[in-house]
Amino acid sequence: MRRKGRHVLTLLLAAVAVGCASAARPGAADGWATPREALAAFLAAAQAKDIDAMSRAWGGERGSAATYMRRDEREKRLTIMQCHLQHDSSRVLGEYPVDAGRRGFRVEMTFRGVTRATTMQAAPGPNGRWYLESADIEKTAEFCRIGGVGKT
Repeated sequence: MRRKGRHVLTLLLAAVAVGCASAARPGAADGWATPREALAAFLAAAQAKDIDAMSRAWGGERGSAATYMRRDEREKRLTIMQCHLQHDSSRVLGEYPVDAGRRGFRVEMTFRGVTRATTMQAAPGPNGRWYLESADIEKTAEFCRIGGVGKT
């Protein structure tokens, strides 16, 4: 019985190591098949206050920010974006074409009873993957004022 327990522990540790190795390769799970999926992934990461997931969804023609931007710079920028884009709920009001194959979105977000609409843009990247490239955070600045950075 003791040998079986060790075997299970060894398999569990191997699975964790494989999972960590995949997470350590930023390009492994970056980008989404559609612009709307990239938007949804970024918004879900912002709502969860998950800066690492935000960095995999944020990018453009070079791929995700996780693959090309210095970590300290990326974390500063994404912390500001997360503060402005924290929300309790969101919905896409519209999607429209933008230059160079990009897609624009009008998004309504609600946080602590305050609702604001903003625009966001997704861009195609390497291998046909999509990333959220930009968000007009000025329109949701009130979210940062009422929620603060990293607060729930």
